This record gives sequence, C-alpha cells and structure tokens, in this order.
Amino acid sequence: SIWKSLGKGNTYTIWNLLSMKTIWIRHSESEYNAENKITGQHDPELSEYGKMQSDALANILKTKYNHIESIYSSDLRRAWNTASIINERARYELDIQIEPRLRERDFGEWSGKKKDQIEILIGKEQYNNIRLEYNNKTNDGESLRDVCGRIAGFLKDIEDNKGPIIILCHAHTIRAAAIVLKVTTPENVNKFEVKNGEVFEWDY
Repeated sequence: SIWKSLGKGNTYTIWNLLSMKTIWIRHSESEYNAENKITGQHDPELSEYGKMQSDALANILKTKYNHIESIYSSDLRRAWNTASIINERARYELDIQIEPRLRERDFGEWSGKKKDQIEILIGKEQYNNIRLEYNNKTNDGESLRDVCGRIAGFLKDIEDNKGPIIILCHAHTIRAAAIVLKVTTPENVNKFEVKNGEVFEWDY
C-alpha cells in the first residue's frame, strides 16, 4: 500500500507484511529540521509546522487503526511530543512508553550545525558517506551499525506484544530498524532515506 508522507507532499511506499504489526513513524518537523541543522541527540522542540503535521498524522492513523496496543517513543522531545499529539487526537488514551534506545543516532560534533556547512567543510561525498553508510561515523558519534544494536535489543524486549504498536522515533532509528527487520541490507541502506512524518508498517 502507499501512504502519503506528511512531509512536503511526496508519496512513499510502505512495506506491508502479516504478523505483529509495528508502525514506525519519524517525528514531525522540528525546529532544527526547519533550519536544515543536523540534530543527532540534541533536543529541539517541534516547529509550528511540525505540530500541524502531527495533527494530520493522528487523523490518518485514527481512520486506519481503531485499536493500538502500545505506543513507544524516543525520549527526545520532538518524538514524544509527536507521540503525545497522536495519542490525544486519535483518542488512543494510552500511557506512552518512553524508550531511550529509540533515540536518534548520535552525530557528535556535527549536532547543531547546518548541513551545508558540513558539506562545505568536508565535501558532499564524504558527508553522505558518513551520514548514510552502515559502518561510518563522526569521530565522537555513532555508526548506523551501533544504532542497529540498540534497536535489536528493543525489539527483543517487545516481541511478546500482540500489536499493532506505534514506535515514534527518528530517521536513523528507522533506517536501523529496516536493517534489523531485513527490509534492507547494510550494503543498500545508503539508498534508504526517511522524511518527517513518514510511516512504515513492518512485521516482527
């Protein structure tokens, strides 16, 4: 099936499988996103546009899912604020379970800097190699491989849930989950990007 991203009007394919349904959602637009900054584990608020994205996403989810068993969220504000808006507007009335392992990948010294500044400093090719490849990382940050370890542990801990489960997190958290759940591979993950407000339905 196809869901329309609540980013900037593009559409993205969702992988539909048939087991315990996990619904992975990247948080809505944050203040850093609006300013084209690398966020990492910095903790900006949602932008005003991001709050509107979250409202629209709640309406879509409410239409598709009358029942959600659990909502898990990263402990970073842009994620749990998105989760809170969805929980309230869709009337799921659940206790959101805060999970630090769902945090965004740590980009270390890059965090808080504008993306184009990093590209100018090290070149666009090197910037994308560090940002998108499986094993690469900044000097003081995490690789995507590191994030996969966090996500694998989280998924093992929730494997007894019945679902469907909403997991509200971040772009690189979802990229890591796509590897752990075998939606993509470490070799091909550099082609896998995630937009604000984008939704993926995967089995576990």
